[in-house]
Amino acid sequence: MMGLARSLRLELAQAADLTDSSDAHSTLQRTRTRALGMALCTQVSGSPRPLADEIALLLALIDGHLDHLATANVEMATGEVDSFLAYMRASSPRAMSVIDETGKLDLKLEEELRTTIRSKLPKGIRRGLFVSWDTATASK
Repeated sequence: MMGLARSLRLELAQAADLTDSSDAHSTLQRTRTRALGMALCTQVSGSPRPLADEIALLLALIDGHLDHLATANVEMATGEVDSFLAYMRASSPRAMSVIDETGKLDLKLEEELRTTIRSKLPKGIRRGLFVSWDTATASK
């Protein structure tokens, strides 16, 4: 998780400062930030998600597959996130269990998760957070 979200706090703080910018990059940053915030709102207080669920959700968010959550209400987002995570568990059980058991995400597991994500949510645009903007190594 540390490798995947190494600079996430900084990126979110920087995105919050983009209120007056109207260029495409800034708009994408704000959308991803709102989508991430909405995804976080779907987690039940006091009930942490398994590590593999968190990683799959973060991969989908970083790659833009869940940008539509930026305009969703909490109820809709909760249903969408729960459905997505159930799909990930059913479609990539080996990868999800290895991550939960070892606490590690190697490149092979990451690619397996990304392939499964794309099969469920094919409309990702591209990476959109500052450090990871179109950079394959920033999220590893």
